[in-house]
Amino acid sequence: MSNKFLKLNKILLAFSMISTPTAIIANDNNTRNININEITTIKNNSVQNNDFDKDDLSYIINGEVLDIDLSILRDSNLYGDYEVVKYVLIQLLSRTNMVKEDIKVIKHLIAQLKRMPDKFKFTNIPKNYEEVDYSPKKQVVLKIEALDDNSQFEGELELFVRFYCKQKPKFIGDIIKQTNLGYINDNNKESILNELYIKNEESIKKYYDKIDIKVLSEKSAKVVSNDQIIYGEVYLSFNLKISLKDLVSITNLNNLYSNIPSISDVLKWLEKNYSIESKHISIKSPTTGKFIIEPVEINGESKFKDKVELSYTKKTIIDLYKFSAYLGTVKSLDVKNLKNEFLNYWKLKGVLINTNDIVLSDQDIDYSVAEITASNREDNQFTGTAIIRYNFNALYNRNNKSDLVSVGSSGNIRQNKWEFDFSIKFPKNRDLTLKAFKNLKYSVFINSNSSINGDYHQNGNREVVETLVDSSKSTRIFMYDDISGNKAAMSLWEISYEWDSSERDLLKFHSGLYLHAFNYSTFSSQWVEAKSRVTLFSVSFY
Repeated sequence: MSNKFLKLNKILLAFSMISTPTAIIANDNNTRNININEITTIKNNSVQNNDFDKDDLSYIINGEVLDIDLSILRDSNLYGDYEVVKYVLIQLLSRTNMVKEDIKVIKHLIAQLKRMPDKFKFTNIPKNYEEVDYSPKKQVVLKIEALDDNSQFEGELELFVRFYCKQKPKFIGDIIKQTNLGYINDNNKESILNELYIKNEESIKKYYDKIDIKVLSEKSAKVVSNDQIIYGEVYLSFNLKISLKDLVSITNLNNLYSNIPSISDVLKWLEKNYSIESKHISIKSPTTGKFIIEPVEINGESKFKDKVELSYTKKTIIDLYKFSAYLGTVKSLDVKNLKNEFLNYWKLKGVLINTNDIVLSDQDIDYSVAEITASNREDNQFTGTAIIRYNFNALYNRNNKSDLVSVGSSGNIRQNKWEFDFSIKFPKNRDLTLKAFKNLKYSVFINSNSSINGDYHQNGNREVVETLVDSSKSTRIFMYDDISGNKAAMSLWEISYEWDSSERDLLKFHSGLYLHAFNYSTFSSQWVEAKSRVTLFSVSFY
């Protein structure tokens, strides 16, 4: 066998340390089987860190040293140990298991053989060794074949390679120096890993894919290894960034300030209500009444995240005097009633005024005029006082169709009567009442009939106006008169009033309808029948 053929064998032996019971070694004269017990290594069965020379890979075979060509290894940059599971070289070597070998060494072997491209065919040789999967669970098969027309070499070589990293494991605490991550956006794995990388970039970058995160709480997590190259665990601490958008619940400042606030005002308000220190935020006011709050970084990190926008709409202050009005006739001088009359008056005109925006008290009310004042509520858009005018009519109504005055069917004179008492209490004292009301008006409507002229009916409606005086007074009014021959029937309405002696705002009335029937000629032998019914009675003032 030629020396060149043997040289390929020597090149392959440069990457092998035999660990199986038998191997076939080729020399210049022949190929022979060698028992593993005949082979002893001079040094350790591993190649590490470029720290070796020719003698490291020399073997004593039957007392003789077999020289190995290590020239192709001189520039290699080994990383850890290596393993070639097996290789096959037809007619030169039998199948055997090899000791560990770094993939970079195989790379150098292939590079050496590729210097003779006309001698070999290469199969499954990666162009980029960095993309090769070196995980222990997967084999990488590399194949080298001597070309058929190669007069110097023959056969093929298959390398079944698995990558092993045998460098000394490192404690994870020696890799991760900065364990306080400060403020982070979220406490999920991705956010924690990103911040961990930023804080420990130089020491962690080549181990970044070999660690895992276990979140423990909102403020802590644990870093563990998912690879044999590092061991142990380390605990991380951090704080979650606070979202300004979630924290600041009030974004409309209209109810807080009577005028547009300054940036200084907003800063004080944020610190007082949300404990946001001015050093952690910046405030911009791009337009009037608009404030943009953003986080500020201190030493490369910020306590807050997101941004929030505050607004203030300048209010138009309205003089309430513009809403002075005449309300017409009102039913009561009660404060609540007058306020509602005022609000409803403007509501019908399309103006909505909040009841809390105005103030009205008894002292502000007269019989014909009242003053409504704007309240001192901070967000009130009104100011000043409105004058309202109205007519107040103290009114008493009685509507009862069951009240009936009648004359019986016997006797010469019959007199029946319908009487009742009532009173009116004024909201002001007697002096103001007499000043506000000069007159009172009585109104009564009755339905009457008699048997004098058959089935005759007469409706009577009477109104009497009198001057209201500060004393008692009585009035009598004939409401119905029916006379035929010597027969007569008539109804008389009588009413009187007097001021109460103890309550100066109370006016008491007595009223009655009296029916008289008689016969002028034969008082005892003839009779008449008459009836009167009151349907409406009222007293009013103006």
